[in-house]
Amino acid sequence: MNRGKLRKVELGRKAGGPDVFGYQTNDRGEYVPEPEQAKVVHLIYELAMKDFTLRQIRSELKRRGIETKRGRDCWSIAVLGQILRNDIYLGRSNLHWTCRLQSK
Repeated sequence: MNRGKLRKVELGRKAGGPDVFGYQTNDRGEYVPEPEQAKVVHLIYELAMKDFTLRQIRSELKRRGIETKRGRDCWSIAVLGQILRNDIYLGRSNLHWTCRLQSK
């Protein structure tokens, strides 16, 4: 099963789970940037690079009126942390690492 998931990732397709913030999947299962959400992800990374804490990033997003994917005005610290730790934004997939660990 992991071989099939790994192949999807190699082709730039979603291997499972919900869409990540900033992307949607098309009918072929390929990630396609969602422009408005991608701007928010970029802003989150910019603020993190300026040494903003997760709480400061949350406050800044609220101050700017930027809502979550579900339309809420207050971002979860956990969600912000997941966005900053998610390798998909760096063009990598955790699936490669997971599959390597399981094959050893």
